[in-house]
Amino acid sequence: YVALSYCWGRIPYNMPIKEEEMSDFKKSLAPLPVVVLPPLIRDAIEVARRLNINYIWIDELCIDQTDEEDQKREFEKMQNIYTMAYATIIVTSCGSNQESFRYRRKSCMTETPFTIQLNEGGEESKQKRLYLRLTDLPAPTFVNSTKWNTRGWTLQEDLLSRRKIFFTPGGLFFECHELQDVEDINLKQMPRPLPLTWFRDKLMPDAASKNDSIYHEWYKVVQNYSQRNLSKESDRLPAIQGLANRVAEMTGDKYHLGLFRGDAIRGLLW
Repeated sequence: YVALSYCWGRIPYNMPIKEEEMSDFKKSLAPLPVVVLPPLIRDAIEVARRLNINYIWIDELCIDQTDEEDQKREFEKMQNIYTMAYATIIVTSCGSNQESFRYRRKSCMTETPFTIQLNEGGEESKQKRLYLRLTDLPAPTFVNSTKWNTRGWTLQEDLLSRRKIFFTPGGLFFECHELQDVEDINLKQMPRPLPLTWFRDKLMPDAASKNDSIYHEWYKVVQNYSQRNLSKESDRLPAIQGLANRVAEMTGDKYHLGLFRGDAIRGLLW
């Protein structure tokens, strides 16, 4: 399966699905018409199909947003959901799920009319269109300059994912733990600035490191996370729960309300 990471948009969210349809979907997995879903989600489903992947995990569909107990159960699973996904589709070019991301390239393209001389067959000069891509903000840089990168929930979705396919205003961008790549061959050597790279690499199941260095990097993550925005203040701890669970596994430590028992004094004073 693939997972989806994106900006929901305004809260409360009015999803164009009848209550009885959603109820049937939750109870019996009855078919849910794709046409009633928001444009961004429809696009994500199409991307999954193009990848020949039959399943997609979408938080606002897979978590009952009206059931606090269901939310609590699913928040505890976030670590595994994103770590075990084949890839995560990350939409940075949209500010809400009401926007389509498959055709949003205008911000980095400009159309310039020009005339060329066609010598074959004695044809006269013809007017053609030349498209130029602005390279001052390539796809990797676009990722860190988008609204998506300012949201609280997206931090752990980014760091926990093994493979990421970014849809940005500057084009497609792929990132995994071995390489970064963009669709423009002229920009392949421009990595995405990612200050938490070390910590991200240590999140892999086969990674090993001393607890003290892990705690040190954890505080860097928390510092980054503290600068991000959340629509609901009550999400402050749940939105980083997946990362905290992974650190707890790595250190064998107990985590509670933002603190680790084995480093509680520094955790209170940093």
